[in-house]
Amino acid sequence: MQLPFHNTEIRHMNPGQTEPLVFPVHLLCNTSDEDIYANIRENSAARGGWVKVEDAHDRIAIICGSGPSLMDTLPEIRAMKEAGGLVFALNGAAAFLYEHGIMPDYQVLIDARIGTADLIGPAKHHLFASQVHPECFRREPGAQLWHLQVGTIEALFPDYEGAYVLIGGAASVGNTATCLSYAMGFRDVHCFGYDSSHRGEAGHAFPQAMNNGDPCAIV
Repeated sequence: MQLPFHNTEIRHMNPGQTEPLVFPVHLLCNTSDEDIYANIRENSAARGGWVKVEDAHDRIAIICGSGPSLMDTLPEIRAMKEAGGLVFALNGAAAFLYEHGIMPDYQVLIDARIGTADLIGPAKHHLFASQVHPECFRREPGAQLWHLQVGTIEALFPDYEGAYVLIGGAASVGNTATCLSYAMGFRDVHCFGYDSSHRGEAGHAFPQAMNNGDPCAIV
């Protein structure tokens, strides 16, 4: 496979050396641009009521990723929700939280692969990025659509007269969820399970087959 120009690089200084080794790192999406564009076109054309900017308010956003530490923080998450906070569950964290007695207020999905549909879990509301596979919306027809701020995404939109917002965050579900909650008016945001790392052999607080075999780096 021919790789594009590298997106970033890692520098490593060997003992006794005066100059570091510089390794180019190629960051590639797990879905082709063509498939992502097709998803955005289909989902955007089929759905109205896109997420738009809301006025700031004093509610608390509790954003839960799926890192191994999520299990450790369940009591704190539960207490914050009981005090009135709203839980944003990312990907498979929705089912995990529900199984532990915490009903997510929102589930956020962004991955464009069809396997992401298998991560749909219980939540009062579902927030799916326009780039997700249309199967996600077929399984959860009531989900609300939102758009990433990437490239020339607006060229893929149908004629749309409603208000909407483009969400930044560099296209990672953890980063974009913080931006999404801000657009929805939250200013007090707490993040849990944002490990982005492994604990022993576990990459998540629960088994998630679609990530089995993902390459890992010791940093």
